[in-house]
Amino acid sequence: MNRIILSLAIMAIGCVQQVFAQQDAMFTHYMFNQVVYNPAFVGAEMGDNFCINLVHHNQWMGYSDEFGSAAPLTTTFNIHKPLKLGKHKLGAGLIVWTDGLGFQATTTVMGALSYHYQLPSTIAGGKRWLIGGINFGMVQTGIEGSKLRPIDEGDPIINWLIANGNTAAFDLGAGLLYKTEKYYVGLSTLHIPQSKVDWFGGNYNTTENKLNRHIYINAGYDYALTDNLVLKPRTLLKFDRAVWQIDLGILAEFNDLFWGGLNVRRGEGIMLLAGVQAWQRKTPKGTHVLKIGASYDISLNKLRTVSAGTFELMANYCFPIKLTPKPPKPEQDVRFLGGYTL
Repeated sequence: MNRIILSLAIMAIGCVQQVFAQQDAMFTHYMFNQVVYNPAFVGAEMGDNFCINLVHHNQWMGYSDEFGSAAPLTTTFNIHKPLKLGKHKLGAGLIVWTDGLGFQATTTVMGALSYHYQLPSTIAGGKRWLIGGINFGMVQTGIEGSKLRPIDEGDPIINWLIANGNTAAFDLGAGLLYKTEKYYVGLSTLHIPQSKVDWFGGNYNTTENKLNRHIYINAGYDYALTDNLVLKPRTLLKFDRAVWQIDLGILAEFNDLFWGGLNVRRGEGIMLLAGVQAWQRKTPKGTHVLKIGASYDISLNKLRTVSAGTFELMANYCFPIKLTPKPPKPEQDVRFLGGYTL
């Protein structure tokens, strides 16, 4: 059975690694898509604006194996906004992503909530916050069992997989974020319940098929080199019970309009990023901002001989929505004719 599981992993991801390898999708634009890894970032962008993030990640372009298994293809969409409840500041959001990994397909839908506590200002008068967040929802995952080529013909476990290769499971994550006007540090853990992924219709009891708990540490700093140039070093450390990986990157932003940068990922390669603030509009309610970016990953491992690299597109749109107070409704008053007055 271990040989079968290993074979599934090889066909699914196209390179030899342990079946327990990190399950969560990777994004080169992680610095623009923080809510995917840490729910404490919900409502922490662009003041009181709604923010929408859309990222499409096409990994190892052109790769496919002899069985027809293709390289990972991932798309994520999320929307979030800070809210006020009395004197308390909260955040709410929705996170959706789809991930195709060889013959495996996964769809995740998560709601997210955060609480923003403003700490006392620094000696220099700078603002700072401690934010906690949770996300919760469902993960639906499945395998196209009919396309598998088992090592042992007639294995009943493969037959169960073909017949019952889809499952849904509850998921939960939590995170903390310390944020100032210049830097941030975040810590989060996802897949806390480690829910079981049962692709065998209950016919095969194993602890191997589950959503492994992941831990993320992310940090960033904005350093104003000149009035028009800001350097933004960023990092994301991710690990589960089997493997760890770190992204180290830096962006250079010019005039709040253009940026370019470099990212290095352990075990993968280097990534080139570029983007632009494509549109901005100021209104009485606030400022609309649309950012568009692209990246190209250059593999430095053996995959460089069988793929054309990795390409990713990102769009980030933040916009204000402020509700106008409704006019007062008539109130009943028995002292006036008809019983109503304004």
